[in-house]
Amino acid sequence: IATALATNSEGIWASDFRPGGIVWKDIEGKALPFQTREEIEEYLRNAEVISIEGTPEGTNSPKKTLLEQDGIRLYACFRHVRVDQKVMRLGSGKVHYDFRDDAFFEVAAYELAKLLGFWNVPPTVLRKVRGQHGSLQVWVQGAIMEKSRRNDKLNPVNQWRWAMETIQMRLFDSLIYNDDRNLGNIIYDADWNLWMIDHTRAFRKHSQLKEPELVSACERYVWNRLTELPDEAFHETLSPYLRKAEINRLLQRKEKLVRLLENLIEEKGESRVLFTLWTQSPKPGR
Repeated sequence: IATALATNSEGIWASDFRPGGIVWKDIEGKALPFQTREEIEEYLRNAEVISIEGTPEGTNSPKKTLLEQDGIRLYACFRHVRVDQKVMRLGSGKVHYDFRDDAFFEVAAYELAKLLGFWNVPPTVLRKVRGQHGSLQVWVQGAIMEKSRRNDKLNPVNQWRWAMETIQMRLFDSLIYNDDRNLGNIIYDADWNLWMIDHTRAFRKHSQLKEPELVSACERYVWNRLTELPDEAFHETLSPYLRKAEINRLLQRKEKLVRLLENLIEEKGESRVLFTLWTQSPKPGR
């Protein structure tokens, strides 16, 4: 990744990909008519639930849900986990304090991603499905998981783009203190776009960054948002999904992330730390 960042000229990716160019697909693989993320969100909130079934993947029993409205059929992922424990020992044996595993965090991750300019968290909303409150997220059609990519020894053609997406994922996970990034919740669509899903174990009440040693660079638009947005914007965006203490800890981590990146820029130079994935700010896009 470091080599890719050092050897690639700024903006090379902008000509072949933009967040606004993402095309969501129905259950038959046909492009959906939605022009903005807001249209997709509205569909997720209001479409009729046709069927719901379990999936073999995921630590908290996500459900593959078929939706339909105005002749449009779309798969979505429904999560309804709501665990809140002072002390929790997971299967790994690690003890967690003030442990929350919450579907509301899935929506918080999406809304934070939108606020900062990360395009690669699928549209997600709060929704009550068959009596249970949880998160409903667009299902990425035809996606493969990172563990399948490794097992099948598959590599994207655009290695630099892949490296930059991985850098962004690590930065995002460090910021939200995601305890559960694994080979099953890093997925790729047919165009090798990396998507980040399953954030129900994020937003821990830690003031320190999660694995700051993995943060090596930042996309320029995201950097501008991190340094320019007032704290009030984070509170306004996230208060429907996070507790006040969780937002305050997030803001403390944001300040540490900014300082970390400032130090990297001073040490390595801006061109080695900040990179451009698109030539303009992300569109609401599909």
